[in-house]
Amino acid sequence: MRMYMTGFRDPVIMRMTEFQLVSSQWIRFNDELAEEGVVVTPTEANETTFELGQVSREKNSQKLPYNYFLPPGINRQQLGVNTFSQQLEDERSLVMRVCKLSDGDARGMYKITRNDLRQYERLKMFVHAEPFEPDNGLTPSNFNQRGDAMVFIRLGLDNDQNYYEYEMPLSPSDPALPNIRENVWLPENEFDIDLAAFAGAKSRRGASFGQIYRYRDTVGLPEGHAIVIKGTPKLSDVRNIMIGIRNPEDGNTEPICMEVWVNELRLTNFSQSSGVATKFNGSATLADLATFRVNGQYKS
Repeated sequence: MRMYMTGFRDPVIMRMTEFQLVSSQWIRFNDELAEEGVVVTPTEANETTFELGQVSREKNSQKLPYNYFLPPGINRQQLGVNTFSQQLEDERSLVMRVCKLSDGDARGMYKITRNDLRQYERLKMFVHAEPFEPDNGLTPSNFNQRGDAMVFIRLGLDNDQNYYEYEMPLSPSDPALPNIRENVWLPENEFDIDLAAFAGAKSRRGASFGQIYRYRDTVGLPEGHAIVIKGTPKLSDVRNIMIGIRNPEDGNTEPICMEVWVNELRLTNFSQSSGVATKFNGSATLADLATFRVNGQYKS
């Protein structure tokens, strides 16, 4: 690997501390994500742009229209093990920027993983959303109020046939308060999912509802929130996690342009309830005729 620097008129001194290759574990999902029954024409699909990136405390603390702040309760870690070093690690969020997203269509990114979520009670993630107007405002954002756009998380064996999905409406941050942390990371935009709700929705779906269809459930959820189930997903075997943006099919046919930051996807409330395990063996001899043996075990 070689690096060239040219075009200097005067002598310069450069100090390079560490050369790093930076990558992301998140991959852009390129297949169909439109809602069932929604037909997205090839022209509309080709006009939609979707970009992945990142924002950080070091580079984007003065970002416009909203300064980048650490999410509430998140602290930067000290870099290295030297107790005299005051340098802190940079803190970053993933960015999804979409434009001309048609009514009922969606875009997302996914990560390949292997997790068992049964021992946890909640799944959380911070989300920030803001309008994005390219071409110096010539293309309108159409993301003006809560519910104009939705954000969702999918957990499943794959991304399109066997998954749980949790969807909720997004609220844009107030442009009059760009320097307030609580305005950048609005509480109503934070995912706080009770994982037991997935099992409840799955039991209500029942065997009568075809597993090849998307089943939508809103029982016990906040207004605008919904759980979608397709196929036979299992929280004990989550192999794909997807995060995405959706333009809901709500009668407003205008495409949307917006930018979303996501940070600190995490599992909380690890179950510490005690269980019971026992194992027993027994035998009995009936004179010289027969011998009986019994073995068993129990776990809870």
